[in-house]
Amino acid sequence: MSTVVDDRARRQARARATAASIIDTPRIARRYAVAEEHPLRATERRRHNRAAMPRLVPVSLSAISRRRVAVAVLAVQIVALLAILVLPVFRAHTIAISGNRLVGRGAILDAARISTSQSLFTVDGEQVRQRIEKLPWVRSASVETELPSTVRITVREWTPVLMLHAGSRKLAIADSGDVLDLGGADIPAPPGVPTLVDNRPAFAAAQLSGSTRAPLDPQLVRTLVVTAQRFPDAFGVAVNHFEWQSDGLFAIVTTMGWRAILGHMLTDQDVSTVPDQLGALLSLKGKLSFTKPTFGYVDLEDPGQPAVGGKPAAPDAPPATTTPSTGAAAPKATATPAPTPTPAPTPTAAPTPIHFSIGPPPSH
Repeated sequence: MSTVVDDRARRQARARATAASIIDTPRIARRYAVAEEHPLRATERRRHNRAAMPRLVPVSLSAISRRRVAVAVLAVQIVALLAILVLPVFRAHTIAISGNRLVGRGAILDAARISTSQSLFTVDGEQVRQRIEKLPWVRSASVETELPSTVRITVREWTPVLMLHAGSRKLAIADSGDVLDLGGADIPAPPGVPTLVDNRPAFAAAQLSGSTRAPLDPQLVRTLVVTAQRFPDAFGVAVNHFEWQSDGLFAIVTTMGWRAILGHMLTDQDVSTVPDQLGALLSLKGKLSFTKPTFGYVDLEDPGQPAVGGKPAAPDAPPATTTPSTGAAAPKATATPAPTPTPAPTPTAAPTPIHFSIGPPPSH
């Protein structure tokens, strides 16, 4: 039994030794050799997973002709476009502006930046409109082009709430107090817009020196606008104009020729007393005839004791302005004497002031 086991173990050992020798033996690279009597022959090379090359289709003569026609048409269009841009007939020779009464034509042209040598097709109407609407007093604008050579600009201006006359100068006042100098242009006041005449020598001197007008107090502008609107219902007579007299006093001049003197109007406190002054004037409505006056002025500097005197001027007398070149006042319809209260033989009670409200102007 032991002899059989030993033989089997020896055979296994020899097998392992043979296998190990085979594994451990260095491998010799396989060499291919072709016998000289076997000639080489070419075979087709095959590639897998490769897309087939597209076959070239010959271009027909008709396709070549169509391409040439398309290129020629494109070239003609480019030449025509260049010709349109440079032809003098399509230049912006005419710039028509309408709707402007306060803003000058020169200011609008400067903002538009349209050259008369510019082609009409290069005018950007939207950009021009935006630049014009940045001008003061321009509410809106529209720009249109019209062949062959016209640009039409239409502006819509803000309506001034007050017109200021000072000598030969006219100024438009906005509700914010901003001032637009109209120079000596003969521009009538829009309907319903009151007029303020400044006859103070200080302004005449500033005009001669070339100084610019400072903005008016917005509270004063609002007070004057509302007063002009509500004055006819309260007193039965309209406001002809407001006036800063040559002595510096502020007055309301009516269409019937008499005036209400309010005093100096320099500070916010002076402006805030206007409702009380008009209330005192309203308390005299039963004692004085405002529509058929026999007096020239009512002094309301002291609302508790108004004073009456003078003679009425001609109804609807035009505003009197100071001539800047001489500094002399133009002839007025009537002089305004200094108020001289007449002492009464017996004490009389002062008129009870009636409040004259200054609220927001009525909407139109």
